[in-house]
Amino acid sequence: MNSHPIPLVLLFGPSGAGKSTLSAALSSQSQWLHVETDPFSRTGTSAPIPKSLSQLFSPNPSFSDLATELRVMASSHSGAILSFMSMICPNIEHISAAQESEFTTIFLTGNEQECLQSFLRREARIGRNLPEQHWRTHSTGICRALHRPEYAPHTIPGYREGLHRPVNELVEEVLMRVGA
Repeated sequence: MNSHPIPLVLLFGPSGAGKSTLSAALSSQSQWLHVETDPFSRTGTSAPIPKSLSQLFSPNPSFSDLATELRVMASSHSGAILSFMSMICPNIEHISAAQESEFTTIFLTGNEQECLQSFLRREARIGRNLPEQHWRTHSTGICRALHRPEYAPHTIPGYREGLHRPVNELVEEVLMRVGA
């Protein structure tokens, strides 16, 4: 492994926080590999899902195989970001295990109203029209969990004064977090 491995980011947050937008911006502006794991958000621009990703959902997850696989996949990129579906919220032990394999875990946050309204606007814009209940079922828990103090060091606010923060600002904050 080289002395400065490419940054690896695990991105979590409620639906409507801006995870896919941030990941796509890192991909286009900073030449990062973007892996979208949410089947509702996957597009043709997302990289294939790594085979080793399934190991993260075992009782004793290992991130080392995923780190190795991602570094191979991202060998011609400046970094790699995995954006997860909103119903997944790793606990502090998982975050620590990810750090041991040189992952940076980031939670893009917003309050429930901000994220719900963004979700509903997106659903109307793309014509899929998933209902409010879909958001409440899959995103309320993570929205509330991310306001607990143990998550604070890993969070980036996705909103300012009720509006999405400019994506370039979010990209810069991620790049600062990973030291890129």
